[in-house]
Amino acid sequence: YHARLMDEAPEKLGYAMPLVRHIHVSGGEYGTPRFFLTTEQDEENQQHLYACTQEQHYPGDSVSIESNRKFLPIDGKRCRELLQRCWKASGTEEK
Repeated sequence: YHARLMDEAPEKLGYAMPLVRHIHVSGGEYGTPRFFLTTEQDEENQQHLYACTQEQHYPGDSVSIESNRKFLPIDGKRCRELLQRCWKASGTEEK
């Protein structure tokens, strides 16, 4: 999330990736409030981010969503499903 805010391309984070243990993501356009990931563009961005983290040997095992909580009942499930598809998650229990 913060790398995107600072306009740092995910392809160029390799120098730091071995030290990263947890990633925060968010939907929406740059400079807008944080939203759950629900759009086709969000999915494309997450697929790209996942590919970059794997190429750069991301050793972590978790991804968190940075979002306005008031949208959780509306978009939370869709966002979880999107992240599972993009981040190759399996067996994740709904909470």
